[in-house]
Amino acid sequence: FFFFFFFFKQKTAYEMLRSLVGSEMCIRDSNNSSGTKNNEGANKLGYQLEKPKAGEEIAVINTSMGEIKVRLFKNETPKAVENFTGLVKKGYYNGLTFHRVIKGFCVQGGDPTGTGAGGQSLWGNTFEDEINPNLLNLTGALAMANRGPNTNGSQFFFNQGGAESFAGFDKLSQAMDSSKVTDEYKKLYETNGGNPTLDASYSLSKSPYTCLLYTSDAADEEDSVDLGGRRIIKKKKNKK
Repeated sequence: FFFFFFFFKQKTAYEMLRSLVGSEMCIRDSNNSSGTKNNEGANKLGYQLEKPKAGEEIAVINTSMGEIKVRLFKNETPKAVENFTGLVKKGYYNGLTFHRVIKGFCVQGGDPTGTGAGGQSLWGNTFEDEINPNLLNLTGALAMANRGPNTNGSQFFFNQGGAESFAGFDKLSQAMDSSKVTDEYKKLYETNGGNPTLDASYSLSKSPYTCLLYTSDAADEEDSVDLGGRRIIKKKKNKK
């Protein structure tokens, strides 16, 4: 992932979220009573929006601002999920901050140095990309951060960008492979928002990003921080 050295200078919720701490992560079974199994619908574009089945393994990120539940796509991205869950079980991510927050683009973490330049994979070395054309960088999707092709380590980011502020595909025509950008694909981004130029199967960019997780539980309206259209982080309620 090529790091961009610019941030919002206004003191917004996004600015304050830089101090957000991923205090604890764990892997557990989903208690949803409906949804699709991990490999069901794998050939369906945008199936990541569907909720997991009861008993399906999910990751839970407990932060200083609440809980994020994410669905794992271990059949489609086995090495990336093994890396992520393995680091979680080792406690690697505990106590780390989300060091990079850019409104309308991403919330990034997973670096023990907090600088954006650190972190190692479960095996110590970088590992290859696992690109699935049906897993998209929609808002709420978690993808591996990297320094270019096949340089994945420990860092990851949540895609951000609300549908209400989505620029559309006319301005993206030079960056996208128009032969692959179908009406169905466009509708997913126009409805959910996100970063289509990060989709390696559709973008002309030479920097792919492995999507391996998707937020499976949105926070309550009154009780959440809106990170660009999909509420993924709950605020803790003050007890009186």
